[in-house]
Amino acid sequence: MNRRDFLKWSPSKSDGAASLLSGSSDLTPYVPRPDKPWNARRAAHLLRRTGFGPQWAELESAMKSTPAAIVDVLLDNSGAQPMMFQNWTTDDPFDDSTEPEVRQQFYTTWLRDLQFWWINMMLVPGPTRLREKMVLFWHGHFVSEFTKVEVTQYMYIQNRLFREYAFGSFKELARKISTDPAMVIYLDGAGNKAESPNENYARELMELFTLGTGTYKDGTPHYSENDIVELARALTGWTPK
Repeated sequence: MNRRDFLKWSPSKSDGAASLLSGSSDLTPYVPRPDKPWNARRAAHLLRRTGFGPQWAELESAMKSTPAAIVDVLLDNSGAQPMMFQNWTTDDPFDDSTEPEVRQQFYTTWLRDLQFWWINMMLVPGPTRLREKMVLFWHGHFVSEFTKVEVTQYMYIQNRLFREYAFGSFKELARKISTDPAMVIYLDGAGNKAESPNENYARELMELFTLGTGTYKDGTPHYSENDIVELARALTGWTPK
């Protein structure tokens, strides 16, 4: 998916997927009526769009409920942070005195733990399905990669951040991710010093994460090169620890 184009999409009445539940191109809540009843087809569509594939028992349960009640449950993020699944998630990362081979061995093993845990969180049926889909969405939007970050604890911290703000303020999430340890490493914030600002994160923040390329209706660019320079200067000094 092209992240620059994602938020430019506008549904229309001719778009079956967009209009299946609402029957319109706006955000008017869907209310079942004789010509658009709450049936297995619409329930399955809602559960597919808010998760990774419903089980038959979930579909049967949804049929006995109402669309509004289901959405209220899906948007409840009160259980955002599940229990720690491994002790290493609270351990301090290794310092530079540890042999690189030893660090790499432990981090790689822990990465498999993290991947296994996260995949299983996605597979859990029930009310957390939409939260898990949003965690994956934000992970794909504010991209970081273990191959560069290398510290598994930092990837776990970032995953918890996405859980906390799964349905929260995008502005606050963008602020938090700007000093997130994994992001600081991935987009070179650790090398962003006052005497030599690194503009990598500042550019990505404006171009991909928030404003996007292009201009406003009056022809004014969404941001200028000077904006990037000044933002980089404002973010100097942050380190992963």
